[in-house]
Amino acid sequence: MTYKDELTRVMTDISKDPNVMFVGYNTRYGHRFNGTLNGVCEGKCLEMPVAENLIMGVAMGMSLEGCRPVVCLERMDFLWACADAIINHLDKVKQLGWPPLNVVIRTCVGGHAPLDPGCQHTGDYVKAFSDLMVAPVVAIKRGEEIDKVWKEAMRHEGPIMIVEYKSMYNEPILPTVSDKHS
Repeated sequence: MTYKDELTRVMTDISKDPNVMFVGYNTRYGHRFNGTLNGVCEGKCLEMPVAENLIMGVAMGMSLEGCRPVVCLERMDFLWACADAIINHLDKVKQLGWPPLNVVIRTCVGGHAPLDPGCQHTGDYVKAFSDLMVAPVVAIKRGEEIDKVWKEAMRHEGPIMIVEYKSMYNEPILPTVSDKHS
């Protein structure tokens, strides 16, 4: 199993939660977030235009109505287009006395191979967003962490950002000690 296989499995699993919706572009159509949403029913995906601030605003509204949106932004660089909504609104609603907005931001640091998409698609801004936000920003550096990170994210009250790495998609996941004995 690879890092990408595990992401695909986990996305399929969390899609079974009746409150989960995947919100973004290329969620329902196109390559469906690099193929990792292929196991998710299209009805669980809200396809949006390429308008990141709008996507984040819709997700916040969905959360107020009891949904748990997973915002899918394929490149971490694109978070800057909705940084106002993330940093000044989503991340601050609890401090403003609102109920927590249970929004999961799923994003990916682009890889340089097989084709280099350029510097505007490969930025890693984990530290910047960690410094700017109260909400957790979790970078998945090892495939073995994927399941645990996503289980914790789905239990987390309030917003959380999960960052994956496209350069790791083909990396094999090493079996854990408990896997070897089961």
